Amino acid sequence: MVTHRFSLVFVAILSALGAGCHCPRTCVEMQFPGLRTELNQASTNNGTLRLLIVHGMSTHTQGYSSNFVDEIARRLKINQVRTEVDVLKDSNGKTNGYLTMTDLARNETNRLRAYELTWSPATSMEKMDRFEFDSRLDGKRASLNRQAKSTLLNDGFADAVLYLNDDFRPKIQAPVTNAILRILGTDFRTNDLCVIVTHSLGSKLTFDCLNIVSEQVARTKNVESQALTNLAAGLSYLIMFANQVPLLRLGETNVSAQPLQPKTSAVQKFLDTRRQGLEQRKLEREVPTKPTLRVIAVSDPNDLLSYPLQRTDLITDESSDIEFGNLFICNVPAFLGWVANPVKAHERYFDNPKLVKLLIQGYNKKPKVCLKEPPARKQ
Repeated sequence: MVTHRFSLVFVAILSALGAGCHCPRTCVEMQFPGLRTELNQASTNNGTLRLLIVHGMSTHTQGYSSNFVDEIARRLKINQVRTEVDVLKDSNGKTNGYLTMTDLARNETNRLRAYELTWSPATSMEKMDRFEFDSRLDGKRASLNRQAKSTLLNDGFADAVLYLNDDFRPKIQAPVTNAILRILGTDFRTNDLCVIVTHSLGSKLTFDCLNIVSEQVARTKNVESQALTNLAAGLSYLIMFANQVPLLRLGETNVSAQPLQPKTSAVQKFLDTRRQGLEQRKLEREVPTKPTLRVIAVSDPNDLLSYPLQRTDLITDESSDIEFGNLFICNVPAFLGWVANPVKAHERYFDNPKLVKLLIQGYNKKPKVCLKEPPARKQ
């Protein structure tokens, strides 16, 4: 009898725990066709859909997006054809990143080329050396605090601090600009379409580096220059996971201005390049073009290192050729509405099957207002 009662109590506790773990509802602020539509359109024009993936803060190893790419391939019913890895090196010959290129296709059509960029080696040794003394306290920390300190702060947030350092920033940008130049040299054609997926710090890093490359090739008429035009003009989606743009742009605020104003965003500069590419295609009567760029900012509300974005965080003009919206989704459930693992909430965008399915299928339902305006203050 006692054993039976204990079993009932145990089941009741498990049921309560299961009922207590819940996710906030997915909320999408704009309609968008999915990656399947983009792949089909590229195939119709005998082009390739290019997918550039760039991770964010914290140490990532080569292959961090393999599950993400595999799930996309499975849902699109395309097979891996070839994988190639380029080892990126700094001026001293030391490895500072990796560029993994994976070709996928179905019956020689519906071609997808995924580029996974890993820049973690550029910061890993600096963080390891700087925080070795602090790590000796790990044995005295509570397990959740230890995980948050080592993962979110020492390994993660430290990358953002290093990036805001004027002297260290070029070391982080070097593998990214190197990788972009290599990508541009891989026969990037006018009928190819492009999707960029970035994570946290990777969003600002990617577009800072695209602008650096743009300035480097602006006065040339070589392969890289034309390829950059093709990339910019063929860019159909900018998908940004776990955005930190509002936080990072604090480091760019012009304190002498009244009121305080940040500099023109890296995304805005790149969009200007994109418009120039579109105008060039119109003059040369090149097709196809993607006159509308869709910017999707993806956040888990329980991700402590993610911020919802406003259009003005990225775009300073009133462009009608850009559609922008937030997408709020749950990476990890919260227990009793009280706590959710902040590390998993930040890291599981690439491994979230619900998110992958949504990005592939698109969203054609009525857009929602996810963040309501606060009530007017009483005078």
